[in-house]
Amino acid sequence: MSFSYGAGTGRGSWQPPLFRLGRIPITVTNLVILLEVVGMLIVVMVPSGMDLLAVFDPHAFTQGSLWQVISYPFFGAPSVWLLLGLYFFYHFGSQVEGVIGRSSYVRLLLAVTLTPPVVVLLAHFLSVPGFLVGSHVPHLAVLVAAIAMTPNAPSAFFGFPIKWFAIVFVALGLLQFAMMRNWGGCLALISTVYLSVWWMRQAGHVGQWGVVEDVLGTRSSRPRRQKKASPKKRVYEKKLKPRSKVTPSKNKDIDRILDKISEEGLHSLTDDERKLLQEASRK
Repeated sequence: MSFSYGAGTGRGSWQPPLFRLGRIPITVTNLVILLEVVGMLIVVMVPSGMDLLAVFDPHAFTQGSLWQVISYPFFGAPSVWLLLGLYFFYHFGSQVEGVIGRSSYVRLLLAVTLTPPVVVLLAHFLSVPGFLVGSHVPHLAVLVAAIAMTPNAPSAFFGFPIKWFAIVFVALGLLQFAMMRNWGGCLALISTVYLSVWWMRQAGHVGQWGVVEDVLGTRSSRPRRQKKASPKKRVYEKKLKPRSKVTPSKNKDIDRILDKISEEGLHSLTDDERKLLQEASRK
């Protein structure tokens, strides 16, 4: 699964690695993965007593376990899902780090790591149950942030837009939390994913998702019906008698009225002129 960031949108400037571990350059993404691997090994070697490190429990936090707000993503038990999460985090996190730069990326990681426990804690105060285990939520937020840059890019193996991976993974995460009745976790996942998309939009690296158009199809723009203009009422002019049949004493006024009609039209006549013309035409 891969995609390339669209041309013309700009990349963060290249920065040297933080340090090297042998020949391996350690970037911010690699450092986070290294810390999670070390935490996984600690859980394997010292399995007892790791609950206070690997879980964010609002009850324990309010009773003094303040370290849980930052330790919960780094002490996951070894599993296939954890290894897949690390792989996706390496793949997508490296792309986000290269695009928005190291400092902005570090702030993004802090935001998506601290937001979930804050949301779960607020939910706890509102009597909404919730807890956090492992790095699932921060990893998913970074994946969504990367996909948000080019959501309609085709995936390498399946061909459909890569945005559907993000949608499916978020939906599965919500279903998993709902199955455990972890409603605080649901709120934390929604909030953190929204935060990651907002962060990338603020950095100017978000493309149009177009999910509604993919599902319902593009709306064909219907031409607006133009109202037919109501036909103007025709003014039927009465045929006037020849001037020779008009009384000579009124010839001057009739001539003036007829000249006015020829120059300005029948509508320009006053009521008196119309009355005079009608009287003359009846004779």
